[in-house]
Amino acid sequence: IQGVWVHPEFRGAGVGTAGTASVANAVVATGRTASLYVNDYNRVARRAYSRVGFRQIATFATVLLD
Repeated sequence: IQGVWVHPEFRGAGVGTAGTASVANAVVATGRTASLYVNDYNRVARRAYSRVGFRQIATFATVLLD
């Protein structure tokens, strides 16, 4: 799952959490594993994903080369 975004007007109302839960449930219902990537500094998103049931299992670093 990637690109979860909620319009600022609706943030804090549980919209992102509910939407993420629905997508994750749909993925799992097909026999696949739902996973996502979130930046470590995005505490709001990390709390929402935790409420959905996601847990951190790894840490990745992105390196951009020009």
